[in-house]
Amino acid sequence: MIFTAERAVYWAFDYLTEMFPLEQDEVERMQDLAGNARGSGVEMAKLLRQIGRDRATPEVLMQQLKLLKHRETATATRAELMLVRIFSTVVAELDQFEKDWAAEQEAAKPKPEAPPLPIEETTYRAVDEPMDGF
Repeated sequence: MIFTAERAVYWAFDYLTEMFPLEQDEVERMQDLAGNARGSGVEMAKLLRQIGRDRATPEVLMQQLKLLKHRETATATRAELMLVRIFSTVVAELDQFEKDWAAEQEAAKPKPEAPPLPIEETTYRAVDEPMDGF
């Protein structure tokens, strides 16, 4: 799943570097976010899953990468933040899809029928002829 998110980031990275004149040091930092870093995607996904999508903003994820020594600084350009946002969105959406799919599969499983209860174990009474009173 992380590989898929990194691929999405790579395509965005490729587009940005083709279409916009970016500084070389920014491009190098962006390459790390595009899947060339050692474990940065795994670390971002881990934090995203721990604290949730709403709290795992791109700035928070960048700070985590700095704390874990994947980056020298937590400051990031708009392009870098966009790549982190793409990564976190893809991971969160794939996680949610996986959970929903598993729930649908579980709901679609046939439910075993309950065995019939003997009439003696119910409040009903067995009768051999029509009941009076109707």
